[in-house]
Amino acid sequence: MANKLWIIGIGPGSLKYIPPAALEKVYQADILLGGSRALKLFADHPGEKRLITGEVAGLIPYLHEQLADGRQIAVLVSGDPGFYSLLAFLRRHFASEQLEVIAGLSPFQVAFARLKEPWQGAVLESVHGRPLTGLLRYRGRKAVILTDHRHTARAVARFLKKQGYADQRVVVAQDVGGDQELILETTLFDLAEGEADFPSTILILLPAEDADEELAGQTGVFKYSLGLPDEVFKRAEVPMTKQEIRAITLAKAQLTPQSVVYDVGAGTGSISLEAARWVWQGMVYAIERQPAALDLLRENQYQLGAQNLILVAGEAPQAMTELPPADAVIIGGSGGKLREIVQVSRSKLRPSGRLVINAVTLETAVTAVEELERSGFTGVEAVSVAVTRWEKVQQSHLARALNPVWIIAGTRN
Repeated sequence: MANKLWIIGIGPGSLKYIPPAALEKVYQADILLGGSRALKLFADHPGEKRLITGEVAGLIPYLHEQLADGRQIAVLVSGDPGFYSLLAFLRRHFASEQLEVIAGLSPFQVAFARLKEPWQGAVLESVHGRPLTGLLRYRGRKAVILTDHRHTARAVARFLKKQGYADQRVVVAQDVGGDQELILETTLFDLAEGEADFPSTILILLPAEDADEELAGQTGVFKYSLGLPDEVFKRAEVPMTKQEIRAITLAKAQLTPQSVVYDVGAGTGSISLEAARWVWQGMVYAIERQPAALDLLRENQYQLGAQNLILVAGEAPQAMTELPPADAVIIGGSGGKLREIVQVSRSKLRPSGRLVINAVTLETAVTAVEELERSGFTGVEAVSVAVTRWEKVQQSHLARALNPVWIIAGTRN
């Protein structure tokens, strides 16, 4: 049988935290690859050692060549291979049967042990090369955040404080298990206002035990509901998607609590804000080009306390290009660029992601159906919704019809 590429988790960086199964594999290997700290742990290893630097793509031909020559290779990664290591990268260059993964102990697990705190239910996140806005979805939840030299622990704390996070216990964990171990317990606000940056550390958020109940109280009875009353939103002269249309639109989007959603042509933000409450563990990006609408959207966001809503000032499709992949894109306004927006939406949607288009003219509805079918969306459907509200006038009830709306939806193939 051909040799496999062993990806071995060496834990927090101390031999005492490396399990026997991992040590056995290390000393069976002909070649060790790893960072300087990992290789230093095995200075007595008789095999060849190769330092992994920032440029790892160039190693792939070498690894394939050495495996083909029958040499056994061990790639040493800190912590556990399944948590922000080279595993994801190597999976793209080697077949599954060529890899063998040996689990390790993550430094954050050791840190929780030091604190005598359980970590089940904690969110695990990294801000290495990622925007801090992604952390907003975790408000009120226990979280483990890997920081770097730009997004330091203090920078993260400052950002969260600015975004309205409550003061809470936080822990900075550095060099866990090593000679320079630091486990610092403090508060979010003290960390934000302090002078120490703590780059490339583990930041642990420990909200109060009743934080989930507090969050539920802030989101109120609308946390999982569809169809907020129209009166909840300030609208002025900016168009707003009405309650009944909004509920059907979001139902067609097939959202989950973890979904990432774009609302293109967000207007007053009625769809964005309602989606934000439904995807309370996800994120909503409200894209709007009109300054007046953006001002109203900010007011509505503040009024409803939507922490997981990001306003994107700009015109689609250009404003969509830098956003992370989406699970659903809802188009309420296209500014005459519907075809272009559909194409960019398709490229941004994850497989099986949903595209939903609201149209108030027959021509737009026809264009939407044609474009979705032409772009390879499956299960394309069009629903015409005509809502009539009955309002009491003196002793009678009179009909007040809302403008008909076409809702077109499809799934990315």
